[in-house]
Amino acid sequence: MEAFPRSPGTANILIKAFVSSGQFLLPLIISLLVWAELWFGWSFMIAAGIMFINALFLYRCTFPPHPGRRLPVIKKTTSSTEHRCSIIDLASYTLYGYISMATFYLVSQWLAQYGQFVAGMSYTMSIKLLSIYTVGSLLCVFITAPLIRNTVRPTTLLMLYTFISFIALFAVCLHPTFYVVIIFAFVIGFTSAGGVVQLA
Repeated sequence: MEAFPRSPGTANILIKAFVSSGQFLLPLIISLLVWAELWFGWSFMIAAGIMFINALFLYRCTFPPHPGRRLPVIKKTTSSTEHRCSIIDLASYTLYGYISMATFYLVSQWLAQYGQFVAGMSYTMSIKLLSIYTVGSLLCVFITAPLIRNTVRPTTLLMLYTFISFIALFAVCLHPTFYVVIIFAFVIGFTSAGGVVQLA
């Protein structure tokens, strides 16, 4: 965040981009290891090597300058308004947060198994669903950030992404076929991993 003091949202987008890039590359690396009949531990060794190179790079970097702490100017107000939140609002926000995070976690953990055992995909194709899922989430981050900054309200996108996620989940439960699961992986990645979780 210190590298982008004027626009911390840029740092969030970069973090999400790098995380999604790793999620995209890992299934491809595993598929390559399966094809070449190599040790699965090479995927961890590659990640450890990248982290070591990153640590060397960060060790040589200087910490960005940080402005001094400014004392806030306290203005006396004659009347104070209290913001009250009803029990229904609190319950709905809590329920929505739980459902969105549970859906995000279940899909990200069980998408490959669902494609393999329910839709009848091969193992290598089923783990590529995670790459398709990640492409959708990465694309949504770069589309959602400018929309929120310029034109669309976050609550509007939140409701839209939630509705699309519901339709996608409903469709893949009714028709778990090869192409439907592939389309579902992209759509749920776009609307859930890159949309709802970013806005909720």
